[in-house]
Amino acid sequence: MKKFFIITLVVLILLLGAAWVYLLIHGAPKSIADIAKNFFGNSTSVTVTPTTSSQPVHTETQNDAPGERTIGVHAELVKLTDKPVAGAVVVTRFDASSTASTTAMKGNVIRYVLKGTGHVYEISLDTGIEKRISNRMIPQVVEAIWSPSGINAVLTTDKEGYRGDTLLATLSSKDSGMVLDTEVLPSIANAAFSSNGESLFYTQENTEGGISGFSRTLKTGTSQQLFSIPFKEAVVLWDIWEKTTQYVYTKPAPGFMGYLYQIDPKGLKKIDGEQNLTATRLSAETLIVSGGSGLQTILLDSKKNSSRLISTRTLKEKCAGTNERFWCGTSEDTRNDTFPTAWYQGIVQYADSLWSIDSITGRSQKVMDPEAVAREQIDMTDMQFGANVLLFRNKKDDSLWLYNLIH
Repeated sequence: MKKFFIITLVVLILLLGAAWVYLLIHGAPKSIADIAKNFFGNSTSVTVTPTTSSQPVHTETQNDAPGERTIGVHAELVKLTDKPVAGAVVVTRFDASSTASTTAMKGNVIRYVLKGTGHVYEISLDTGIEKRISNRMIPQVVEAIWSPSGINAVLTTDKEGYRGDTLLATLSSKDSGMVLDTEVLPSIANAAFSSNGESLFYTQENTEGGISGFSRTLKTGTSQQLFSIPFKEAVVLWDIWEKTTQYVYTKPAPGFMGYLYQIDPKGLKKIDGEQNLTATRLSAETLIVSGGSGLQTILLDSKKNSSRLISTRTLKEKCAGTNERFWCGTSEDTRNDTFPTAWYQGIVQYADSLWSIDSITGRSQKVMDPEAVAREQIDMTDMQFGANVLLFRNKKDDSLWLYNLIH
């Protein structure tokens, strides 16, 4: 009995000692669960990884989900997407003869192709509602050139860092919804659609070492040759209005003269020649030509056979507008000898401001500094005009942006 009492007393002393040490280290516990956690640590869950199938799995992200979201499209400057966009268009009218015009969204919309997946989205300029209208995946899409109607597009894919397939895509309305059909095209360049969306212009290399220009009627699929020129490093300024003629200039290269030509049935008619020459066509009659040691820019009116000097140094990818007025993105950093070759090569990036230019007088006026409005630098490219808005991508990350001319 005495032995049992001594053992019990020793055990009690040990328990009291352990309790004193616990309180000294951890303090007073808030619950019994705290005591268990302090003694044994946090519990852990063992995750059993399921066996995966051999089929590839595409994981939808928030910005690539088929559901709708609403964007505040009526602000002065709007970032429409965070994810990279392959190409977009402002659809300012619907063609009643096309089944694709029966889209659920009426009025003015923006259609764009998401880079990498090829999914097509639509944003209403009235309500700001965005929805995915095409569920077809076209992997590795890197460029999309849209027709003004928003029904057709030329898609270019990437294949391990090289140019992959070129596809002619067509949107149509079926019982199941909008469907995107594609046709594989041969290797083409300088793709552009006519202003009415009925024809596709493009060039192909010919056996003489130059390029030939073609016009394809989209309804019938038939093509006709328009011209041939003896060099292939060329940029064509198409007569998408189908009123006058085509122009072409040699791609700029450091240390080489560049030339702008009018393509005449009898041959090439030289219009201008300068180092680092680039050109932009704003209408059937109006062209902007930049280049020379002074990096000057000239506004040409082929109808009036007149020219005037303007202060804005820019590129065809950074301008859009009408006969009377156009808008361009430009930066002071463009006034150097590496412009525009370094920009095309991706060596340099610019923080552009937006300028308005009067086509009649040539006067330029700065209308917006994106960095001051959005707290973000924008290297503008693929600019388009329509429905009183300007649409462009930021070359830094291919995000899509909208500028409201009326705000």
